[in-house]
Amino acid sequence: MKNAAFTLINSAKGAIGMRSDGDAYDLVIIGGGVVGTAVYFRAALSFEIRSAALLEKHHAVAQVNSNVLANAETAHRGDKETNFSLPKALRMHAFYKYLVAYLKERGHGAYVELPAMVISTNVEEANLLRMRFKMLKPHYPDLELIGWQEIAAIEPKVVEGRNEDEKKHLYALYSKGHAVDYAQLAESFVREGDKEAKANGKEFHAFFRTKVFGIERDADNTYLVKTNRGVFRAKTLVISAGPYSLMFAKRLGVRHAENGLPAEEYAILPVAGSFHYTTEKFLNGKVYTVQDENIPFAAPHADRAVYNENETRIGPTAIVLPFFERHHFSTIVDFMKMGMLRPWDYFLTLLRVLGDPRLSRFELKNILYNFPILGKWFFLKWGAQKVIPTMRFRDLHFGRGMGGIRPQLLNLKTRKLEMGLGKFVGDSDNPVICNVTPSPGASSCMGNAIEDIELVESFLKERGVRNGS
Repeated sequence: MKNAAFTLINSAKGAIGMRSDGDAYDLVIIGGGVVGTAVYFRAALSFEIRSAALLEKHHAVAQVNSNVLANAETAHRGDKETNFSLPKALRMHAFYKYLVAYLKERGHGAYVELPAMVISTNVEEANLLRMRFKMLKPHYPDLELIGWQEIAAIEPKVVEGRNEDEKKHLYALYSKGHAVDYAQLAESFVREGDKEAKANGKEFHAFFRTKVFGIERDADNTYLVKTNRGVFRAKTLVISAGPYSLMFAKRLGVRHAENGLPAEEYAILPVAGSFHYTTEKFLNGKVYTVQDENIPFAAPHADRAVYNENETRIGPTAIVLPFFERHHFSTIVDFMKMGMLRPWDYFLTLLRVLGDPRLSRFELKNILYNFPILGKWFFLKWGAQKVIPTMRFRDLHFGRGMGGIRPQLLNLKTRKLEMGLGKFVGDSDNPVICNVTPSPGASSCMGNAIEDIELVESFLKERGVRNGS
């Protein structure tokens, strides 16, 4: 396994909390994961944004869910996610293209290109893949529908050990894909953002070990971001701090970008994902299984690690835990505070969501996966061997310290679990954007950043018109 230590990026020199001229920053970004750092990079390319500060409470970027040990390192394209509708798949594909373009131009060392497929293991799944191939092929020219012989040539271990009847229903949607070290990518975003800013005479700073305690407004409608290192003044804000983004959205009074509901109508369901891994090579790339369209969590899949071709990561499991950050017990208090704002609505919504028989069976199975010894056996039989039939009990190792928290959104008004990115947006009088980014949020980082910066630019233009500049 890769060591969890990461490169320390030095904090900017100079006065903490303000620009060199004492004016407010055009933009302050809270959260130094891959989503926040992508916004920092895109801001450096903007003609409207002349100054920006990135605030991160840890000692370096990507220490929580973007950490290489916390995710499956996948660049999602939308074609292997069988629970995606066509519009959602195409939106994901567009965001994927932005990400890959950056990786090829500036992200050297942060990714590898490899084969990627989603497989069927029974007749129903095989029929589903045929239907999806027909739907997706016009939009994904490189996508192929292949049978077990072609699968065996690409991923021998996926076919090895299956009987003739199983092989009959073994199909795959296949294409080339990418594995990404999102921690390295986040470092690259800061490095390249600083480079672009310096070349264009902009004032960009990244501050680490900088924890935000609160946000207020002053008389001229400037945000005052209060931290342990002073007060940062900002004309606009982008907050990409996982579940904490919703907490700030509630305090700042913003609304969901798509349905217009106020942030108060939402809560967080923290879903923890854990992984098993192997210490010998089983796969050349990534192999996914068909997902239930009614369950917003990934079905078991196996991925070759980006940093070690002889390590295969299998998972994730998915269980609800009362944490805002995995392995950080202090964040239980933050989870309780958010849930207790509207406890009756929260628990009624939770009961309705988990009362769905399909979701409750899924959750029970995943709880079993986390039992000592016996859990590994269940995971081997129901998860790992669905992808790699010849895998043995002794091949699997539970990844202690691996996995992260995916902040799924609970809609307290509709009593439903909402899938995908949650974006809460203000207006020209309250120019703030709050991003809640469960999987595949990392894959969406560049597309999301482009959208955020377009909004920030519109906010700044409106502020300039009002101020007569």
